[in-house]
Amino acid sequence: MDTMRNLLERTLTEGRGYDLIADDVDREQLIAGIAVEFEHIGSGKDNKPSYEIIKQFVDGDNDNISWQSIQDLTKAQAIAFDHLDELPDYYTRLANMEDKSKTTDEGDTEE
Repeated sequence: MDTMRNLLERTLTEGRGYDLIADDVDREQLIAGIAVEFEHIGSGKDNKPSYEIIKQFVDGDNDNISWQSIQDLTKAQAIAFDHLDELPDYYTRLANMEDKSKTTDEGDTEE
């Protein structure tokens, strides 16, 4: 049985988007994707980097980013690339779906 770590390692080398680079996808989609996918890796939601740090990473400006953060951002980016390879607007669709779900939930009333 695969552990989450083994699955992640395979995603980094065998995923659909393993050969993509930042220039191959929409920049804002990639930034949004890294932010979303960061929650699924080791550091998790509590250590999520700021939008500015993610932008710096996508732009290749890693001078002020810790080594651990670069590793985590790289893992999140690999997952984002996999989704963006399938659907170039994956993260816009995800945000729309989440917004619709919140609106629906807020509209529910108990009887």
